[in-house]
Amino acid sequence: MSLVLTKKHSSLLIDFILYSPMTNESFPYSINQIPEIEISYKPFYNPLERRTITDSFKSYTLFKIIRDRKQLPYKEHCVVAYMNNAREVIGICRHSIGSDIACTLSIKQILAAWLKANAKYLILAHNHTGGNTQPSNADIQLTWNLKYACQVVWIKLIDHIILCESENYFSMSDEGYVEKSYS
Repeated sequence: MSLVLTKKHSSLLIDFILYSPMTNESFPYSINQIPEIEISYKPFYNPLERRTITDSFKSYTLFKIIRDRKQLPYKEHCVVAYMNNAREVIGICRHSIGSDIACTLSIKQILAAWLKANAKYLILAHNHTGGNTQPSNADIQLTWNLKYACQVVWIKLIDHIILCESENYFSMSDEGYVEKSYS
């Protein structure tokens, strides 16, 4: 999917906005001085091979497959899977690699990637390096903040998965922190 605002369209739009009767003054810049924005999403896979996520275990296995085995034990990684209306994974984005005790994550960056992918659902996942899958207060707060940010733009946070090296996982959806949304 690609949405491109051409020079012709952007020129017409800017002329409409800048020289409309509502403004009595002209804009002090020419069209060549305003940068053009292009939004694109370029899948490189066969759509028939998309993985459908229907429960927390399938989410866990998805993130288990993509994790970096060399870095998982000593650094936290935050990854988001973006899904279409059929809950098929259309893309995965590693948003942050942190230290051994924390990982900084920007909700704005998550929503920017969502916009590029034109996704309907998302699942957040990160690992705990110490082997304990129980969520911290910061994990719970991030989940709630992301959940409410998603609601504002009519998308759904399905789950927040915490995984660790011991092959265990914690599902915020299964434990009631996120509304059960797999079905």
